[in-house]
Amino acid sequence: MKAVFNIWNNITNEVMKHQDGDTGILKNSIYSNMYYLRETAFAVKIFIVNYIITKNEEFLDRARLASKVIITHLKNNIEFDEPVWHPRGIKFNKGSLPGTVMVYEALFEGLNLLEKNKKTFIEFNRRELAEYIQACYFGKGTFSHDRIVKGRKFAQVINTSAMALYLMSKIASIDGNNEVYCETINKETLEQINNSQRQDGFWPYTFPEKSHKILWKIHTYLPLKLRNLIEKLFLKLFQDRSIFFGDGVHHCLTLIYLLKYYSLVNSDSIDVDLINKGWRFIKNKLILLDDNGIKFDFTWEPKPAYPRICNFIDTTTYFVIFDILHYMNSLGIVDGDTYRYVSLGIAKYITSNLLDYDHIPVIKPYDGPESIIENIFPRLTESVVHKGFLMSNLILDAQKW
Repeated sequence: MKAVFNIWNNITNEVMKHQDGDTGILKNSIYSNMYYLRETAFAVKIFIVNYIITKNEEFLDRARLASKVIITHLKNNIEFDEPVWHPRGIKFNKGSLPGTVMVYEALFEGLNLLEKNKKTFIEFNRRELAEYIQACYFGKGTFSHDRIVKGRKFAQVINTSAMALYLMSKIASIDGNNEVYCETINKETLEQINNSQRQDGFWPYTFPEKSHKILWKIHTYLPLKLRNLIEKLFLKLFQDRSIFFGDGVHHCLTLIYLLKYYSLVNSDSIDVDLINKGWRFIKNKLILLDDNGIKFDFTWEPKPAYPRICNFIDTTTYFVIFDILHYMNSLGIVDGDTYRYVSLGIAKYITSNLLDYDHIPVIKPYDGPESIIENIFPRLTESVVHKGFLMSNLILDAQKW
């Protein structure tokens, strides 16, 4: 248990250092002259959880200051851009679906802990939010990563489709308003996510073509050397659109947003087999070490052959697993002993191997060899704020252990 709170306290301290005391905005710890508003939203819940634990009014003041920033922004803008590092400077993904969903999600969860009116800050822009979600929608249940612009190619992304599913359902659950919620889209999105899951439980990054699904099933019966050859060939030919392309953190994000969606609906509608298959893939990648620490095995992920934007060997994976276990436990899919055992094992591994006390970020952003890290473009999301948000439910649960 000590390891859990050691990680949490170090994350909290770093988040506090980067909040502007006058505006409430969280400066990005990787690029100090930049800010990404979703981090300010994440900080709201981090500060509120600390207030609940400590009763220290400073955390409450910080949470209110941060939430005011987001609420003010939402009066004129219902969507958020995502800053992305490029060799020639920071560029922005306009109308980022992950960036937008996570802002609303963080405010819902943070302010709800204080029993605030959960609909006040989005009461005025339901229709605009619905129009924005439609602007990211391809049709037949699939969504892009960002607002779709004519003349540009956009991938149909599985994890962002799960995020959209959650956001539409969450807003409808607050007051029954159906401007954002669409039952047909939700049904089709669930069906697409279900159909995109490989037999081993893994969700690739994009929705795979039918021919890729057939090949994947066939290739599982082939000798190992031939399987590896097919995987390499498909990755070379189809790159990010290959059924073999994906990473641990995006698989985990697909699963957590499905769980958050299912936490909003009737328990009879939960597809337990879908969830269990997704969890089984994660569980099969967990390695129990001699000191009872638990490490995630990233060695199966594709190895970038050149510098690029990607999330390979991303240590955020560990923190999404914390939240996955929280929701699976609350939905009765895994028991409390499993939740505690895996969480404490992961926390032990993070403390021993990924806590970097003398550096910022205090959690190493990658868990793998330098040969991979050197081909990953720097990311603003290497900071610890999202990790703290993802860990916050574990911190509240651990108070009862």
